[in-house]
Amino acid sequence: MEFSLKLSVPLTILILGSLLGRWNDDRQNQIAENDQKDEVLREYIKEMKEILLEEKVAEKVKQIHSRERSLARALAVTALAQLKGVRQERRDLLFQFLRETDLPILEGHNMNQGTNLSFADLRKTNLNSARLRGTDIRKADLSRAYLRSADLRGADLRGAALSGADLAAIKWDTGTRWPDKSAFKNAKNIPPELKEKLALD
Repeated sequence: MEFSLKLSVPLTILILGSLLGRWNDDRQNQIAENDQKDEVLREYIKEMKEILLEEKVAEKVKQIHSRERSLARALAVTALAQLKGVRQERRDLLFQFLRETDLPILEGHNMNQGTNLSFADLRKTNLNSARLRGTDIRKADLSRAYLRSADLRGADLRGAALSGADLAAIKWDTGTRWPDKSAFKNAKNIPPELKEKLALD
């Protein structure tokens, strides 16, 4: 018994040391990942500011087929892809920045002009009043997203996840393509007209 106790103490210390080392490595990795995502957001805002502070360039961003608009759109989509993850604060800041600029960077009048956000991770993201007209949002994860007053006219949401999403006062039209009824599980504030159109309970 005494021999086994002598062995168990160093063994316990070894196990605890290993667990603490692994926890510290995970923590350091998480800090590094957060720093990297902060840098992505900073660089995105910096590059967009350089574009928008040039008055002539900012005007061209409003033009659907301009190179400036394509660049602004590419920067936004790339940043969103790099900010993928469970935490949504940085994505919220990106969409807030887009709202503040009041430029239709992501939207288009139809699917050929709108942004491709298919498969995007937009869980819990604040998309309040987001200008997503004509965007491709197929199979995007919009679970528990805040879509109040978002413009979804002509958008393609087939295969998207909308469980728990807030759809109050959204804008939609006959060109909007919707996912199956099961995608709306626990969705909130679905407009009555949309409920009737999709035969939602």
